[in-house]
Amino acid sequence: MAQNHYWNQQYGATNTLCGGAEVAGVRDNSALFYNPGAMGFITTNKISLSANIYEANIVKLKNVAGEGRDAQSFRALIYPQFIGGSYVFKKAPKLKIIYATMMRNRSSVRFSVQNEMNYDVIKGSPGLEYYKSRLDFDYHSIETWGGIGFGYRINDHFSTGVSLFASYTNLETITTVALSADAEFATVPYIATVDQYASLRMDHVNFIGKIGFAADFKPFLFGLTITLPSAKMFGTGTMTKSLEGHNLNLHSTDTVSPFFQYPSFLVSDQQKGLSTQYKQPASFAIGAEYKWKRVKLKFACEYFLSLPTYEVVHGKEESFIRPSSAYGGKTLKGFMVVKTNAVQVFNVSIGGAFRFVKNFKVLTGFRTDFNNRMSFSPTQLNVGVNSFNPSYWHLMHFGLGVSYNKGASDITVGFNYAFGIAADRRNGINLNDPTQEGFLRGETEKNLRTNVNNIGLIIGYTYYFRSNLRGNEDTKQQQVIEW
Repeated sequence: MAQNHYWNQQYGATNTLCGGAEVAGVRDNSALFYNPGAMGFITTNKISLSANIYEANIVKLKNVAGEGRDAQSFRALIYPQFIGGSYVFKKAPKLKIIYATMMRNRSSVRFSVQNEMNYDVIKGSPGLEYYKSRLDFDYHSIETWGGIGFGYRINDHFSTGVSLFASYTNLETITTVALSADAEFATVPYIATVDQYASLRMDHVNFIGKIGFAADFKPFLFGLTITLPSAKMFGTGTMTKSLEGHNLNLHSTDTVSPFFQYPSFLVSDQQKGLSTQYKQPASFAIGAEYKWKRVKLKFACEYFLSLPTYEVVHGKEESFIRPSSAYGGKTLKGFMVVKTNAVQVFNVSIGGAFRFVKNFKVLTGFRTDFNNRMSFSPTQLNVGVNSFNPSYWHLMHFGLGVSYNKGASDITVGFNYAFGIAADRRNGINLNDPTQEGFLRGETEKNLRTNVNNIGLIIGYTYYFRSNLRGNEDTKQQQVIEW
């Protein structure tokens, strides 16, 4: 999922193909994100636009809902990546400004899993029961940043800067679980059912700041970026949930669950205008770059702090257990609460640019993208209902492409490929071997196998033309259009 990976998105054709290792050597508008300290070394005005021409995301989850219960999701995404510009003051050439909007994250995953088989599910019902189950999962999120940065070149070797961002996150997740078992009591047939529905939609705006430092001692370049923890500006959400069971307790009297006290139960609620909280952690990044003849080598790493468990939304405690005449007007505590947390993450990237002939460069890079295990799916574990939880995987990215220079133009073409490695082997739900006490589910198992593949086509175009700025030590103005 998008919010699980901090390094899934990079900016600019060259930067992406070189693994995003740009903390030290970035000298274009993407310095606003990678290292605002490097903005002081930019000497020309620039306008840039980049987009992912095509990105295919294939997710295969084997045993995600129990042994043999597999899921697959395929999504083709096309979206703008980066739009920005920079300005160099004629009377104060050491001061630089960059402004930009960028697609920080985008994710779309959808799949369904079902099972039909005979099991001994209901106690007291003779023989095996026909069991039918279905899981539907739908997750969409988009996170966009817009901001402005200021850089100042202290001298020929040192520069510093700051970036100020507003981040907008739109997230929607829907999980539906439908379970049923045909049973019989005293030759009278009946159906035991458990149905769940949980959806969360939120719109959230945060403030995020970055502080950067850059050093230029050619052929060596160094950089340091500090990203401050996010501060909430605005957030609202809508959550809809229901948990419903019928005929589940006819032959089970010794249970601790209050829902087994009567033949049927229903808990449902929808609350709008809820205050939301989406936290983005502080991080520290360092980088280095070395240029030797026709070779440029890049390195960067970033450490993201963990986030302790916090409430994404907390609705009112007014979710009554029905029928109210049977349950005495009781509410299910915490029914309209979603909590999450994030583990610490350390990512590393390396990249290189190799000029084998005069006008051609080969670009390549690698970066890790470890999972922070953040989750936004509403659950109901406090009453023993093992709700579905999305699976987690780490991503490993590889970039490869070429750049061709002809006169005043650069053309860059390449591919970025990523594959996933399972971060948690436990499946999200088990639709096999259901039990009456388990709300018609089985015990989850550690047999999940993940196959995630992502490939994107990257094309970049750069045009250089003479600047009419006077008094600037660099007489070229650069306009960049990257697709």
